[in-house]
Formats: sequence, structure tokens, C-alpha cells
Amino acid sequence: MRKHRLPVAVAVGLAAACLGGGVYAAGVMLNASQAARAMGESNVAALFETDGAIAVNETQSDAGYEVTLLGLVTGDHLTDTWSSGWTDGAPENGTTYAVVAVRKSDGTPMPELTDETDPFRLSDSFAQPRLAIPDLQPAEYWLNPERKDVVQDGVRYLLIGCDNVEIFADRDVVLCVSTGSAFYNTEAFRFDTATGAVTANPEYTGVNLVFDLPLDESKADPEAARNFIDEWKSGGPEETQPASGSPEEGAAAQVDDAVGQPASLTPEEIRAAGTLLNTETAALSKGDLGTGWYFGDGAYLSESSWTEGDTELVWQTGSDGTMVTAQILVKNGDGSMTSETWQLPAA
Repeated sequence: MRKHRLPVAVAVGLAAACLGGGVYAAGVMLNASQAARAMGESNVAALFETDGAIAVNETQSDAGYEVTLLGLVTGDHLTDTWSSGWTDGAPENGTTYAVVAVRKSDGTPMPELTDETDPFRLSDSFAQPRLAIPDLQPAEYWLNPERKDVVQDGVRYLLIGCDNVEIFADRDVVLCVSTGSAFYNTEAFRFDTATGAVTANPEYTGVNLVFDLPLDESKADPEAARNFIDEWKSGGPEETQPASGSPEEGAAAQVDDAVGQPASLTPEEIRAAGTLLNTETAALSKGDLGTGWYFGDGAYLSESSWTEGDTELVWQTGSDGTMVTAQILVKNGDGSMTSETWQLPAA
């Protein structure tokens, strides 16, 4: 099915016309700062009120939804998300934050966060920046993403954070938004290996949108960007393949057979075959979805779903067609939970 996107002006006009019972008005959306504050992130909200913040307010319409990029800003890391890749406890170059609003095109309100039928729920939607880097697939690098959502007055707001992308401002940087997977989806987006351009696939049946980020080119840091790119390019699975006949090779073969079947893999097999991409530790806390562990990428694990006595398990495995990943959960002695994300050899 070929999809037809509405021009921005038409999409906004239709939203403004959708008034009546249970229908929102386009003019009542929160701005980026207000949305961040509604999520309890007052420091991020204040950052969106500084001179360096960029108000975008671009709306694109697709697959029955209107998605608006409200704004973006780069500054200090202000949330409690943590990554083992940050040697001093915070990203070296700061963090870029963006706020996105999602509404239904027919004017009915978005469901609450606990509604598992919502395609924009945290476990089944993707909203992250991607960079124009020739010969480096968008699924082959990690920007330490974080995300927090809130629904207010029928609109779902997404607060998205990641490593500072202003350092790449001398090249094209886009925000990809899609439904159907929590990972970058090669079916939803196309990648030009020669130019690095990332574009939406018009044949995709879910939501898949690409927003150009209006970054200030004068803030680009080519040296810092090159350090990231060199690290990403040297960390591919082809560089970490074990020698033929080694125990790790046998584990890799098991991984190939078991993607999508987490129970058939053990943490030891994944660690033997894979490359560690990221670790994140979350404290046991109470939030919008209940008591459990809230991770920066939007993932949530309920306290009641963890079997008493377990210390670690394979949470999920998956593939977006380019990269195979697995997540291991480790429960620590203080009750916190550590998530390890591993890149696995592709079949």
C-alpha cells in the first residue's frame, strides 16, 4: 500500500478544523518546555526556555497520526539516565533533547500510557536522531538514547534525549519517528550508503517520518564527530568475529539460530558471542506505569514481573534486518537493575 502524506499546512489546517466532543484543538498543544515540565523534568524544561533552544513546530501526517516536532535544545545532561560509556558520569559533549507531540488525525484523544493498543507505546515505537554518515548504517551506532512520555489533553508528548548531535551539525541530522519496533527499522527507512541520507520508505504501512533538525552549523565539532565515527566503525561485528573453531564461534552459531527466542539463549552465550554496546542501571522506583525499573530508552520492567530469586536473565533479542541485539537484565544487591545491550553476529 503506497502512503500519501499531507503537506504540513494542510495537516495543521485539518487538525484545527477537528473540533467537537472528545476532539482536541490544534492550538492547545503544550510547547517543548511545558511538555518537559509535565513529565517532571523541570531542569530540561528550563533548558528549553534558554536562548539556545530552537522552536521548530513542524507537523507531518502519516498513517492516521499527526506528529509535531515542537523543539530541540542541547546542553548539560540533566536527567538521571546513566551510561557506562560516560567515564565521568556524564556525556563528554552534553545531551541533545527534543520534544515530539503525537495526535490522532481524526481528532480523537490519544490513549493513556498504560493502553497496550497504542502503537506509540514505549515498547513499540522509535524516535531517535540519525546522522548522514556514508557507509555507516543507521543501526550500527549508539547515541545513548533516553525517552520519557506523558499524555495530556489527548496528546502524547515524547521527551527524547541522546548524545549531543550538534557536533555533527555540518552534515544532515534527522529525527526518525516510526511505529512497529523499538529499534531502528530498515523497513521503515531507507539509507543511501554513498551520501548517508536517511529517508522514509513510502511503502511502509506504519508511521515512518523523518524530520530535518535545524542545527547551527557553527556548533559542529568535526574532531569530536570523527572520534565517534571512528569508534563506531571499528566496533562492528566483523571486527569482533572469533577465530574459526573457537568456543565463541559455537556460541555465535547458537545466537544465529535463536534470535527471537530469548529462552534458548543464556547470558553467558550472548556475552561470549557479542559486543557490548551499552549498560544502564535503573533504581527500583514508582512511576506512571507502576513500581518497577524505568530505563532511559523508555523500557519499563514491572517489579511484579521479576521472579523472586532470579539474578539475571535474557530480556529480549531482536533484529532490524541490519543488526542483531540482545538485552540482559541483572538484578543487583541493592535492588537496582542493570540492562546490558549486546550486538550479536548476524546470521
